[in-house]
Amino acid sequence: MQLPGPRTPVAAIAEIFAREHERTYGHRADADPVQIVNVRIVARTRRDGFSASAVPRHKSSMRGHFDGSGRNAYFGPHHGIHATPVLSRFELDREEPCGGPLLIEEYDATTLVPPGCSVRLDHLDNMVIRIDH
Repeated sequence: MQLPGPRTPVAAIAEIFAREHERTYGHRADADPVQIVNVRIVARTRRDGFSASAVPRHKSSMRGHFDGSGRNAYFGPHHGIHATPVLSRFELDREEPCGGPLLIEEYDATTLVPPGCSVRLDHLDNMVIRIDH
C-alpha cells in the first residue's frame, strides 16, 4: 500500500487500508484495529553534488579475503565448518562481487555469506547477496 503523501494522517492510513481490504477480500473490518507492522521508506537528498560513491571508503585492518586468514564458521550440516575470510564492509566492491564463504564485519553487525553465494555493494552501499548455485 502506498501512501498519498509524506504526512498522511493515521486515520487516512486506516481508511486506505480498509478500502484495499474490501477490494481484496470483499468486506471491510472497520471494528478491527489497524496495526502498522512494516514501513518502507525511500529518501532522496537535494544536496548538490552528493552521491553514495562520494562517501569515503576506508580500508580496515580486518583484511582477510586474499591472505587465507579468517575464522572458523559453521554453515550447516551440508557445508560444515570452513576457515572463513573476514572482511570489513568497506572492502566490498560495487562492480566485482566477492565469493563466499565470507564474514563481513561492521561496527554493529556481522553478515555471513555462505559458500555458493557472492556479495557486492549496490549504488547506495547496500549489501546484495546473490545465491550463485
